Amino acid sequence: MNATLGSKMKVAALILLCAVLFAGCFDEILYESETTGSVVGKVVQTDSGALVLIHQGGPPSGDAVFADPSDGRFQFYDLPMGNYVLEVRATDFATYTMPVIVDGGRITYVGEISLSKTPHIVSSFAPTDDAEVVLVKGDNSSNLFISIRFSTEMDRASIEDALSISPEVEGIFQWNQYTESRYTQGQYDWKSEATASEGAQITTYSHVHAVTFLFSPKDSFPDTTYHIALSTTACDTAGTPLELPLAFSFSTIQAASSLPSIQTDPYDGQTNVAPIRPNGIRIAFPRRMDPASLEEHFTISPDTDPILIWPEGNQLTIWTGGLLMADTTYTIRINGAAEDLDGEPLGEDFSFSFTTQSVQVVHTLPANGALFVDPQPEIELHFNSWMSKASVEDAFRIEPEVSGRFEFMQRKEYYSGGSRWVVEKHKIEFTPSEKLIPNTKYTITLDETAVDSYGSRLTPYSYSFIIRPE
Repeated sequence: MNATLGSKMKVAALILLCAVLFAGCFDEILYESETTGSVVGKVVQTDSGALVLIHQGGPPSGDAVFADPSDGRFQFYDLPMGNYVLEVRATDFATYTMPVIVDGGRITYVGEISLSKTPHIVSSFAPTDDAEVVLVKGDNSSNLFISIRFSTEMDRASIEDALSISPEVEGIFQWNQYTESRYTQGQYDWKSEATASEGAQITTYSHVHAVTFLFSPKDSFPDTTYHIALSTTACDTAGTPLELPLAFSFSTIQAASSLPSIQTDPYDGQTNVAPIRPNGIRIAFPRRMDPASLEEHFTISPDTDPILIWPEGNQLTIWTGGLLMADTTYTIRINGAAEDLDGEPLGEDFSFSFTTQSVQVVHTLPANGALFVDPQPEIELHFNSWMSKASVEDAFRIEPEVSGRFEFMQRKEYYSGGSRWVVEKHKIEFTPSEKLIPNTKYTITLDETAVDSYGSRLTPYSYSFIIRPE
């Protein structure tokens, strides 16, 4: 036996073995003539009750079987050789179709068929089903939206009527637009667009290939699952409705990353904390908390009768009037019995401490050591706490001596429609009543009799500057 003949026999034996093994997967071995063939396959969704049909160029003519409910198998045999169309139909699934070529004397395996719950006319949608979306929300904007793209022209009015969202939201349709992601900063103002659309359609399109629906910020919530449905009343421009509803959902989440533990500002053990705290004391939890439960198990020492406010469900701000007591150690405790929104307790007691600065001068104008200072200077004293102006006047000394007046400084704040002056209690300006002496060194001293609004004493401070020559 030569090598070539031996190789051919081995290949033939291998083909025969594969055929026997493959046929063994079915209830019977399919014997074919040279002019007929078989088609076999499997439907992945075994509990779908799928009906499988095969036909040539027209409606099925009796060649139909149900996929086996135990494993999804189906088979057609003794089919005349030629080109066929295979269809798989099941309730609540889109009809699956594929071309099949039947060869004489052969078994054609079409593989595993996975049925889709997305109508064929829908080519894509966003967010994807069961997606998690990080909520980004501003005063007049939200990044929540849905988008649907179609494979053919659709009737716009039918889409509007067929679309529903639960929980119910208000929003704006943007026609012939498909969006996969949306950010709010500097790109979109829902309020402006909503105002512009009142009493008129944003577009004159009646035939559309895509739609984006933007959520109103007032209906955009964290930790919420939104269910979207497009019913079969949606139809294309020929009046053909969707073969089955489109249904998907997405959930909003608080943040793109999870906190591994409770985070605080100031952090535990921090020293030299400025008494003026425009942002208060802040605590961020790994999960959204039950405010009533947490506040019941919250204490702060020394007790400053704080106000607690929740900017977000997992963020607590402790407001002490914008000012902490100087040179003081604060300790905040939360009992482990405090519960989150699911009723789960923290489990362990939590506490953190920090220490504030003493009352200090943090900036002056002119600066310490300044030269060529104007003979009519604006002398400013900036503190790290709100000060008693009367006590600063008593503690103030300037050499050579010169009289003058003391005033809290003010800044102008602008807001929509106007402006206002705001008193800055940590900044005091001394205005000399006469010109200072040229080419002279002046020294300003503040002793410890100056106190802040809590009565904490100032750390004594002294600095000097020189008036420019004439």
